[in-house]
Amino acid sequence: MKIEVQLFGWLRKYQPGSAGKAATVEVPEGATVSDVLRRVGVSEMVQGDSTGGASLKPAGAFLLVLVNGLQAADDTRLGPGDSVSVFPPIGGG
Repeated sequence: MKIEVQLFGWLRKYQPGSAGKAATVEVPEGATVSDVLRRVGVSEMVQGDSTGGASLKPAGAFLLVLVNGLQAADDTRLGPGDSVSVFPPIGGG
């Protein structure tokens, strides 16, 4: 099935196709958010952080993932035509 994926911030380097534009990705029926993260290269561990450092972090632990505009967990099942947006941690103070 086909879904749309868009990655933001420093995760853009994993974006299939043109960075900054949503990409259509083929995933098997019953795929989850975790499956999509692996499919686009944001696997169980993400190397780097907002400063370009070399720390390793569990992908799902620090990412904000939206499916069709609503916050979603790693085990959220996707359907045909769903839109997945992935944001890195946001810092500030």
